[in-house]
Amino acid sequence: MAALENIPDDIWGLIVRFSSFTEVFRLECTSIALKASVPKSVTALAFPSKANDSFIIAKVAKFNNLISLDLAGCKKITDAAVVAVAEDCKGLTSLNLMHCFKLTDAAVMAVADHCKGIISLNLCYCHKLTATAVAAVAEHCKGLGSLNLGGCHNLMDAAVVDVVEHCKGLTSLNMLGCLKLTDAAVVAVAEHCKELTSLDVGGCLKLTDAAVVAVAEHCKELTSLEVGGCFNLTDAAVVALAKHCKELTSLGLMYCFELTDAAVVTVTEHCVDLTSLNLEGCNKLTNAAVVALAEHCKGLISLNLACCSKLTDAAVVALAGHCKGITSLHLTGCSKLTDAAMVAVAKHCNGLTSLHLLGCSKLTDAAVVAVVEHCKGIISLNLLGCSELTDAAVVAVAEHCKELTSLDVGGCLKLTDAAVVAMAEHCRKLISLDLGGCSKLTNAAVVAVAEHCKGLISLKLSGCSKVTMNLKDAQRQCANGGDLLLG
Repeated sequence: MAALENIPDDIWGLIVRFSSFTEVFRLECTSIALKASVPKSVTALAFPSKANDSFIIAKVAKFNNLISLDLAGCKKITDAAVVAVAEDCKGLTSLNLMHCFKLTDAAVMAVADHCKGIISLNLCYCHKLTATAVAAVAEHCKGLGSLNLGGCHNLMDAAVVDVVEHCKGLTSLNMLGCLKLTDAAVVAVAEHCKELTSLDVGGCLKLTDAAVVAVAEHCKELTSLEVGGCFNLTDAAVVALAKHCKELTSLGLMYCFELTDAAVVTVTEHCVDLTSLNLEGCNKLTNAAVVALAEHCKGLISLNLACCSKLTDAAVVALAGHCKGITSLHLTGCSKLTDAAMVAVAKHCNGLTSLHLLGCSKLTDAAVVAVVEHCKGIISLNLLGCSELTDAAVVAVAEHCKELTSLDVGGCLKLTDAAVVAMAEHCRKLISLDLGGCSKLTNAAVVAVAEHCKGLISLKLSGCSKVTMNLKDAQRQCANGGDLLLG
């Protein structure tokens, strides 16, 4: 023990930096000397989601050298905990309060007043906050570099304008789902925060081309932009973005219904470093857009083409041939695809970890077998509604993809117990399994899942009319008390 107590504070700093929350407090309890030295060495902590006000207040009173504090998901805490944090940890530069639903303006005002050197502040889904809280941040925290206001649906343009006029050094701003914002807010962001590299205005339904054009013209260092759900946008906005923001690596255009091939082709010609692109619901797109994407953006890692219903095998074959490093591919609702598309993916994209084929009803066992034989690292696979699949496909998945954590075979009507038993025996890391509508399954399938998949969180069995057992018995066998649903 003496050897431990002689370790210098700077070495303790390194030790606790790489220790978990539990390990830090275990060290603290090892001896009287360590109880004094460990808290001084801790500069970053992440509290468990079950933490309450009294626990946090007691700990921050001792660990008052914190510069980074993560309270994300601590749904029980109130303003009292955050006020204590602000008063005891005035040197904070990073604070994460995401999903702390009970917080009001008072909590954020205390942080702004006491922690004026804060650089990163995450208030995502603190939905009780109003412009008053944001005004306090704007007034006192002028060095802010990253601000997340996603889900703060009470905010209006004035609050955003206030922040960007005072915090011109912002490089990352998230306003996802701030439904009341208009072009005026985003134009102000563009004009004042020219150093922005990441902007999320997804779900800001009132935005038009004018907002995106302003961002494109002023924020040329952007590497990540999310405008998903801004359904008023047209090709003009995306073309401006492509021509001015050539450093983009991540672009979200989900449900921008008016976009055509012309916009996507322009993006591919100017933003050749794209690694992530979301085009879900852009249902005017044809093969031409995807072929251009494949030819110009060969570094793609993640692509979402869900509900781009005009696409055929030719698009996916081109994509697979050029973008061999892709790891996440969503083709949900691309109902024209056949086995040929998946064979090409299997041949070229061996690093796939996530594949969604929901509603690709023309696919047969051959497609799935080809994919899993070549892409053994898949952890998430969605085959919902692929009604031609039989046990052979699922057994192949089970035998080749043993790291699988999420599988959806709902609506695969031909599946029997044999497929699910194989899955349960081989894929013991499953946490989510959807078997809804697989009407041939019996109690045997559920027993196998409960016996082998102890970490299961969600098991859906709606429409499995032959499953007659008491699901509470199966639920008790799952270590996490799986959310077993029977329709």
